[in-house]
Amino acid sequence: MKKLIYWLFGAFVVLTICNGDALAAEQGMRLEKALKLPGASATSLAMSNDGIQALVGMGKDGIALVNLKNLKAPYVVKHIPLDGQVDSVAYNSRVAFIALSGGEIATVDLKTGKASEIRELKEFADAKMKLALSPQGDQLLVMNGKKAGLIDLRTRIAFDQAPLKMIEFKIENDSPNPVSGTFSPDGKNLAIVLQKNNMIGLVNRQTGEVEKIFSLGETKHRADLVDDDFPLIEEIFVARLEPSEIAFSSNGQFIYTVNEGAADLPTKTNGVWSGGRNFSIFRIDGTLAFDGLDKLEQTALMLGVYSDKLSPVRGIEPNAVANGRLYDKPAIAIGARHTNGVFFFQTTFPDKPFFYGMVLSSGKTVEAVAGLGKRDGFISVDQSGMLTIYLPTNGPKEVGTGH
Repeated sequence: MKKLIYWLFGAFVVLTICNGDALAAEQGMRLEKALKLPGASATSLAMSNDGIQALVGMGKDGIALVNLKNLKAPYVVKHIPLDGQVDSVAYNSRVAFIALSGGEIATVDLKTGKASEIRELKEFADAKMKLALSPQGDQLLVMNGKKAGLIDLRTRIAFDQAPLKMIEFKIENDSPNPVSGTFSPDGKNLAIVLQKNNMIGLVNRQTGEVEKIFSLGETKHRADLVDDDFPLIEEIFVARLEPSEIAFSSNGQFIYTVNEGAADLPTKTNGVWSGGRNFSIFRIDGTLAFDGLDKLEQTALMLGVYSDKLSPVRGIEPNAVANGRLYDKPAIAIGARHTNGVFFFQTTFPDKPFFYGMVLSSGKTVEAVAGLGKRDGFISVDQSGMLTIYLPTNGPKEVGTGH
């Protein structure tokens, strides 16, 4: 019966979807431009506050600064090779902070393209680091899945002497697992994902103290849980969310999570799976505003980009999320590692997001997404070293307004 249902569904998809471009046009989003970066792979991404320039981390191939002023003709301003593996990037208009394997952070002057300082953080040398810079550029968040800390950049002393305050998460198992964090657009709030604990911690930026930790709970919806070459999302699925990335809403009152699941945890324990295979929206007080259920995987299946081999593991693995604007309204973009595409939602009312659609990227395996400041549109970077620009079908608005 499952084979018959799948065959009929496949026939329906073939008859109704001519190609990816036609589908994207119907959905209100399009792939505007693709740019091949100078590195073999792109794994991290940071934007200038105005959305005009992007800084891309390219692993062993250093970093690339990309000009996005003309979205029809983006170009690489500088390619800066570095000694070491680039794990993460953070960026303001002049200085880039580069996390290198082995617990080092390099500061790079983007005008000269030269590394001006390298700071060794022995506290973080035992795992891959991830960075986030406050919108004001006055604090740098450092995480490595084991520890998290804030470097104070408000003083005028050299970066390697800037005060570092370790963040203490008081939880029962004493293993917080901070894998990702983000500042709200106004810089007032800081949230950090404690992935294996299925929690988010809210940190006071001024004191570095954790003010609140809330549990993310479980999601229950339908999924395909068996690799039998006939993907069909019909089985009851219960999972801990375990997000890998988060983003604040533009007004700082909501947190968007993409629920990939912790890769080094068992895929299933006592009937509960690891990773929600979806996205969620939480209010700043920790209450759930929206559960994405199976929307992402159903869409991937409809487009023919769902891999049944991953059904028994973590499905499409949503792994990237960013806040931005589309059609002059608040929006989010969600990347899913095993779909090779990006999903777009309007979030004017975060408890009722409106789905604009999914567009396939120009490369393979999306690793990071970002908005374009006050302009409509998003970009992604991926493991094949491509930067992709996505815009609304009926054209971008140069400047957005609203909240």
